[in-house]
Amino acid sequence: MRFGELIREFTDDSYGRLVDLLNTGMTKLTLGENLSGEVVEVVLPADGTEVEIPHSLKTVPKYRIIVGQSGCGIIVDGVKEWTERYIYLKLCTLSVTVSSQNVTYRDDYDISQFNNRNLTIPANSGNLTNDEVTAKVLIMRG
Repeated sequence: MRFGELIREFTDDSYGRLVDLLNTGMTKLTLGENLSGEVVEVVLPADGTEVEIPHSLKTVPKYRIIVGQSGCGIIVDGVKEWTERYIYLKLCTLSVTVSSQNVTYRDDYDISQFNNRNLTIPANSGNLTNDEVTAKVLIMRG
């Protein structure tokens, strides 16, 4: 018997009870019960060093989701290929240079001292400890 045929056999009352049971059951599932993967905790240095992260999936993962993070930084995939035992992640290490030229603010305020200046903001400067980011990563099979 097909599922659709089974549903048609229910009365309105029993169908409603089935929906209630399914809704209740779905709210009690954890992330691990819904996805084929594992959550690992990693520490990534602010200098952008690629980190080897072990996992126990016994297959090459296809996806990763950052499910928690402490510290500022953008987490990106490393250069090395993921394997049946490891994935590789690192922090993005771009820096930004802002240049000002002939800035005027108001006629009554002299800001000429700010003209023709460069300001370089290094990567991860928002990281208060400026040395590492801790993250929880969900590593998933395809």
